Amino acid sequence: MKNLKDFDTRVVQRNIKKKNITDKDYADYLRNLEDSQGNCKELDEDSETEAMPTLEEYQKEDN
Repeated sequence: MKNLKDFDTRVVQRNIKKKNITDKDYADYLRNLEDSQGNCKELDEDSETEAMPTLEEYQKEDN
């Protein structure tokens, strides 16, 4: 298993570019994340949120 710090959302794109991890490693990491929906609370419609980019969004940035 790769170091979990390599998949930190703040550095994952850099690690993919540096080839510390592959797109497949990242996809596998995302696929194996535990579902934490039960730990979430609902936000009202006026709340601003920022979602974590998907693998596809990262790949678009590279092109």
